[in-house]
Amino acid sequence: LVYHPVEKERIRKNYFYLWYFNYGRVVIKTGMAPAEARCYFGVPRYLVRMLAVRASKWLFSLNPKKRFYYRVETYETVGQIVQAFLEARTRGEN
Repeated sequence: LVYHPVEKERIRKNYFYLWYFNYGRVVIKTGMAPAEARCYFGVPRYLVRMLAVRASKWLFSLNPKKRFYYRVETYETVGQIVQAFLEARTRGEN
């Protein structure tokens, strides 16, 4: 058993929302997403579908723990979409 201090900011829900959003951006930056996916405005089509599924689970879940889980999943997907769009826009400007 290990005890260590955790900053108060890191035990708040807003911290997790931001962390998962940024993790989603990292997934795209590091190339962990498939490159051969069909895209709309630089956003892979599968991410649009994933966002719809995850957001609907978040919005319609009645269990508070599952609702939080689905919400951070949704934030991760939004981070991926934002980063994919930004990268496509940057490539288009070159």
